[in-house]
Amino acid sequence: MQRAERDNRRRSIRRLLSTPFRFSEISDLEKSSTYLEEKAKTVDLSSHGLCFSCDRLLQPDTMIYYAVEGENKRDLAHGLGRVIWSKQVENQPLFHIGVDFSSHSPQLDHH
Repeated sequence: MQRAERDNRRRSIRRLLSTPFRFSEISDLEKSSTYLEEKAKTVDLSSHGLCFSCDRLLQPDTMIYYAVEGENKRDLAHGLGRVIWSKQVENQPLFHIGVDFSSHSPQLDHH
């Protein structure tokens, strides 16, 4: 598959966005709502998913609760998502993580 074809498989336009991002890995939705929250930064965002960078690898199919921070530390969006892919950033101790939330519509906060 050529690169142009691979890039066009996205369902919606991605917007470059570097903003604080919080996430918690969810191993079982029936467990307590207290989860270890980790901080990261978004890379891009679309209506179907997002990419973020963090310092650890997340396996595909991992469910996460996420919150994208907006101005004044208010959440721009939050909800459940599923890790689709994860890869190490070349020559850096960071990973880029691709998340799909199309089946778990994000809750957009309107302030």
